[in-house]
Amino acid sequence: MHPFRALLITALCCSPLLAADDEAVAALEGGTPLPAGEHHFTFPSIAKQSISFISEADERIAGVVAFSGEAALGHATFDVNGGSGSASLSLAVADMRTGDATRDEHMWSSGWLDAENHPTITFSDVSLRQRSPTVWEVTGTWTIKGVSREKTSLANIRFIPTFPRFGENIVRVRTSFDIPIKEFGITNAAVGTPAVAEVWQIEVTLLGKLGAKEE
Repeated sequence: MHPFRALLITALCCSPLLAADDEAVAALEGGTPLPAGEHHFTFPSIAKQSISFISEADERIAGVVAFSGEAALGHATFDVNGGSGSASLSLAVADMRTGDATRDEHMWSSGWLDAENHPTITFSDVSLRQRSPTVWEVTGTWTIKGVSREKTSLANIRFIPTFPRFGENIVRVRTSFDIPIKEFGITNAAVGTPAVAEVWQIEVTLLGKLGAKEE
């Protein structure tokens, strides 16, 4: 082997970035993997779901999505044999709550998320790639306030045979990531001040029910 090629391979294998990525995968492992085969899940809009968002400035704002129960949040299909899949997600801006009614009105207004003209936040064109038995790489397009940006994160995706008061053959998806809100057209003067952080932390834990794939 050429000395330069050997050096390059050694550098790649020992790259701190690759090592950090492997550590991130290892940190998320746990639970029962999805069984072999292809499976389709629907994520109902119910109180057992959890999506939270945090603005960690000098003032800390912690909010949640209050699920209406009216329509499914999204769907996911896993081809476990091939280690791939697809998904979609849709959230109503008006379902986002921070614990203060006045602050919620501001968040929904045109100067912030503009719920009147952009009532939904979507995660579309989502591709899934299995990285370990219970860790999958999730890449898709978030659209917030009419602005679309691609985002990749790692998720712990596990199988739960029976979940009390929810059902059988359940998938649980858990992931977290950051959203730089200015990149999505949220440029209110308060962003980046002690009141509102430029980057919001998002945490998602969803339960999906096994069902037929929609055509």
